Amino acid sequence: MTEDVRSAQEKALQINLDAARYGTFAEIGAGQEVVRWFFHVGKASSTVAKSISAYDKGVSDALYGTTPQFVSRARLEAMLDREYSQLTEQLDAKQGADTAFFVFADTVATHGSLRSSGGHGWLGVRFQDRPRAQPSEVIIHIEMLDAFTVSQQETVGLAGVNLIYGAYACLQDPTTLIKSLMDGLDRRRIEIDLIKFSGPVFNGVDNRLMSLQLVELGLTDVAMFLANGEVVQPSEVLHDRPVLIERGSFRPVTNVTLGMLDAALEQHRQSPGGAPEEPAVVMEMTLNNLMSGPNQDGDDFELHQVRPGHHLPAPVHTELDRHGGRHSDATRHLRGEILRGVAGRNTGGPGQAFPWTCQTVRVSDALQRNRRA
Repeated sequence: MTEDVRSAQEKALQINLDAARYGTFAEIGAGQEVVRWFFHVGKASSTVAKSISAYDKGVSDALYGTTPQFVSRARLEAMLDREYSQLTEQLDAKQGADTAFFVFADTVATHGSLRSSGGHGWLGVRFQDRPRAQPSEVIIHIEMLDAFTVSQQETVGLAGVNLIYGAYACLQDPTTLIKSLMDGLDRRRIEIDLIKFSGPVFNGVDNRLMSLQLVELGLTDVAMFLANGEVVQPSEVLHDRPVLIERGSFRPVTNVTLGMLDAALEQHRQSPGGAPEEPAVVMEMTLNNLMSGPNQDGDDFELHQVRPGHHLPAPVHTELDRHGGRHSDATRHLRGEILRGVAGRNTGGPGQAFPWTCQTVRVSDALQRNRRA
């Protein structure tokens, strides 16, 4: 939570009273819970150019194109692309000199059963920080932890208002923006396990460090990114795949480290039952690993190739050790084990060894499997 916490009503009204902000709201899957706040507080005509909810899949596909998954980063980006292009094409000549346009979009799946694990969704805002500037963007992925659909819808609404407000009020301070996403919410209701900043306003932002902020601030338990620095969310990179996990500080990755991985991979290949699927490989670092050395900076993320042809995984930072080993069962179950992934898809093709290289298994999933075992 931020020190000066504003309510969703205050945030929505402040944006509505800013004549320079004007945009589109495109929401799929949980009603129109974000734009509702802007209509509710009044003066929405100063802010809302269009509100749309392409709820039917056929209608949505016709507008935004088909994507492998309805609730996905690809769908969110398609929504932002189309709506931003349409907004600026239609209104720039008339209002562009005095207006900073924006588009908010979300694609969400809610679940209404006490036995379900809640819903999840992708939310994003693409915006100009000043009239006719090149757009910048913030996207997040959320897990909704409430048991009932109406509560999950409320969570989406609050998170969306916080994201839009933060994109304007906190654009010079991404850490404050991250903290403000939880205004009016708490960790019992929502997990934010991915955030990505892009565009000219955020040129100096390292999304890997922002991912660590999510863990350090308690917004999520695990942050993941690829060796190239791209931040990812588990459902994007796991698809019923075995996972090989090696834990350490990896400063640097050594021949011993790679030797351990090679030995584990060979043991996996020789397991009973024929030739198993090649596992995804994880290098896991806890925040304790990171805090035990120098201050956090780009050097902490350098994973050097020790020998040609060996594909290195990217780091996965977790908070397993932050609270006196409260996840010790999960730690024992995860470390050095080959587990099964639970969601997502693999986009690698023939000859692409470990195209997604930072897969992991959620602590809660590992604990559940451990209990069943």
